[in-house]
Amino acid sequence: MEDVARIGGMSGSGGTAWGSNAVNGFINVITRAAGETQGALAPVGAGTQGRMAAARYGGAWEGGGHFRLYARGSTRRETFNAAGTAMNDAARDTRAGFRSDWGDASQEATLQGDIYDTDIDQGAVLAPRRLSGFNLLGRLARRTDAGASWRLQAYVDRTERDQPGSVRDRLDTVDVEGQYAPAPSGAHNWLFGAGYRY
Repeated sequence: MEDVARIGGMSGSGGTAWGSNAVNGFINVITRAAGETQGALAPVGAGTQGRMAAARYGGAWEGGGHFRLYARGSTRRETFNAAGTAMNDAARDTRAGFRSDWGDASQEATLQGDIYDTDIDQGAVLAPRRLSGFNLLGRLARRTDAGASWRLQAYVDRTERDQPGSVRDRLDTVDVEGQYAPAPSGAHNWLFGAGYRY
C-alpha cells in the first residue's frame, strides 16, 4: 500500500476505453513512480489474524532514472466458522519485485516486474494449495511539442495454481497494446488504439 498513488474505478461499458476486457467496468490502481519512493522503508505489522514484514529500497541510476526494489512476507492464521470449527485455511505469502523509470516531460519509459508464491493449508489430509507466478511490464510514452502523444505497452504474466485433490492449472498471458492521440482539434480530443492478447 505504501507504493499506491491512487485508485480509480468506473462501472459500465465506458470502461472499454481502458482495454478490451473492461466491458463491465474497471478498477485502476496507479502506483508511484520509482522517483517518488527513494530511500529505505521497512513496514511491519502484527495482529490477531496475521503478521507481515516488508522492505523497500529506492535509488537513482548513474545515467539518469530511478529504481526501487521490494520484498514482502506475510502469514495469516486459520479462520473458524460460526460453530467454532477450524477451517484449516492458514496461509503464507512471499513476494518480491522491482520498478524502474526513465525520462523527462516529453518521453517516459517504465520497466517493472513481480514474483510471488503463496501456500494455503487444506487440513492434515491434503497438501497445501499453492499459488505462484510472475509478471513483467514494459511501457514507452512520448509527447510532442504540438500536443500529440503515443504509448506502447507490453505485459507478460504467468499464474500457476496447484490444489492437490482438485485443480492443477497454468495460465500464460501476453498483452500488447498501443495508443495514439493526435493534437487536440478545437474542443475535441481523439484517441486511437489497438491491442493483442494471447
